[in-house]
Amino acid sequence: MVFSPSVASRIQNGPAELALGGDCVPGLVLSASAELGVFLFVPTAEVEPPREGSRVRIRWAGAADFGAEAELLEVEDEERWVLSVPAPLAPARQRRSTRLRAEEDWVFVTEDGDEVELFDLSARGLGLVFPRGEGPQGRGATLRGTLVQAGGGRWKATLCCTNVRPHPDDERHWVVGTRMTLASPAVAEILDDVVEALIDG
Repeated sequence: MVFSPSVASRIQNGPAELALGGDCVPGLVLSASAELGVFLFVPTAEVEPPREGSRVRIRWAGAADFGAEAELLEVEDEERWVLSVPAPLAPARQRRSTRLRAEEDWVFVTEDGDEVELFDLSARGLGLVFPRGEGPQGRGATLRGTLVQAGGGRWKATLCCTNVRPHPDDERHWVVGTRMTLASPAVAEILDDVVEALIDG
């Protein structure tokens, strides 16, 4: 199979980063071959070998966002993965912010160790459930802590209050809407992938 020059130009040898499930995996792209329809990825950090058939997002060296997506075709060993030719992501998919109604396996743990129930979440913000009259109030009020998924990832975050609204199911509580700042755009992309996978379920 022969790919056009425009496809070949999307494959870059050198440093790259893969978003895979809840992990962000640094590594190197080697022996890229548009003619064969594959390229090799060599992780530069220890990571559990992924499942063949997984979809991964790719951020090329120097890029601010994950700009391409590929399929993991073969895991030869822990040090060499074969991926399909990457397809570019539309700008809307590079910076999406899917919201998920939170279940009991999500919680926000404040710096003081208090656990706060979530109403909904995305990689850009959280809706926190507080007894009416409690919690951060007023646009710009901040809260620091860790977003925790039971049996999954942990994301250190700073939350900035954007709104307060009634809880639709419990008049004794309200929902504090927040904008969330994570460690880096790459971390936000990983969380977005987790949320989207749960929605696609």
